[in-house]
Amino acid sequence: MEIKLRFNTENTTDLYWRLLINGEENLCSDVVINCPSRTTQDIIADGRTKFHITCDAKAIAWESEKKVVLS
Repeated sequence: MEIKLRFNTENTTDLYWRLLINGEENLCSDVVINCPSRTTQDIIADGRTKFHITCDAKAIAWESEKKVVLS
């Protein structure tokens, strides 16, 4: 599955990362990437360009509410 990671520029807590998993947004503070990854960019609905680290993950493991491991 394709996972897109983007820095949370609207962050007011310790949830620094947005994970877009099948188009659904999840927030976390820490991400461990153990799978192939690359950089990508998308133009979102309001016309802004957003840049991502995109991973081809076979599994997602939440080690806590805030830490996710992609493998």
